[in-house]
Amino acid sequence: MDNKSLKVLERLLVRERGYLPGEVWEHARRRAEIIGPLAELEVVGHQAADTAAQALGLSRRQVSL
Repeated sequence: MDNKSLKVLERLLVRERGYLPGEVWEHARRRAEIIGPLAELEVVGHQAADTAAQALGLSRRQVSL
């Protein structure tokens, strides 16, 4: 399942049922594991954003905004 499909499914399931199936939960947990440390930083450098973006299949802009 691609990122876009997972995001749509995640929004629908959370809103409609209040829970996430295993695959969607694992994807969300992995994103949080990667993004969490960046969220604690006052400034996110390009290298950190690029590393996180590559791990998540996103662009630097999507990670650092």
